[in-house]
Amino acid sequence: MLEPGVKVLKAMGAIAASAIPLWHLTSDSANAATLTYEMTVDVPQGNYQGTYQGDFSYGASNPLQPCQDSPTFTCATVKQNKLSVLFNFLGKIYSEKQDVDYEFGFPAVYFDDNALAGLSFIVTPPTLDISFSILGESFYMGFGVYPDPLTQQGLVGSVSYKLKLQFPQSPPTPPPCSENCVSIPEPSEIAGSALAISFLGLGLKLRQNR
Repeated sequence: MLEPGVKVLKAMGAIAASAIPLWHLTSDSANAATLTYEMTVDVPQGNYQGTYQGDFSYGASNPLQPCQDSPTFTCATVKQNKLSVLFNFLGKIYSEKQDVDYEFGFPAVYFDDNALAGLSFIVTPPTLDISFSILGESFYMGFGVYPDPLTQQGLVGSVSYKLKLQFPQSPPTPPPCSENCVSIPEPSEIAGSALAISFLGLGLKLRQNR
């Protein structure tokens, strides 16, 4: 794989906040929990104009770990959290195994202080005819080896996320916390800081050094 120089990532604005409260779970429930986010990609114009759907899921039984490229962030990964990705694009469904850097531990979902910052998912030829990438709330197409958030070349659309609730609509009153009471991370808030977006090259620094 080519080794382009590391590019300085540019803050690209705040992601809209969308808080969906979670409640404390017993350790047994947390161990069984799988969190799923639905994602919607909107391409407003051009040859690929349209709305595309997908989702990603990860297990909450293992804690989020510092990201391998950005230790100040935590990540859900395939190895640690059994991250799975499904994205329906141009009539074909792509999974985590199609990520260009799957063998290096990608894709990954990034969190800033337990708030969702976004997915890093890059698919390139020959897997398909034209490259695409989901980086946080940005959708890129037609780039070379990797998209470039600095120049925004290839930026064609936006990405939004919604937590798929898997609990009763009226959550039960949580029991008093004790040593056996754990709180799963609260990734239901979309990160709203420009700092978080500045890292939404999401693995590009590490990927580009390969």
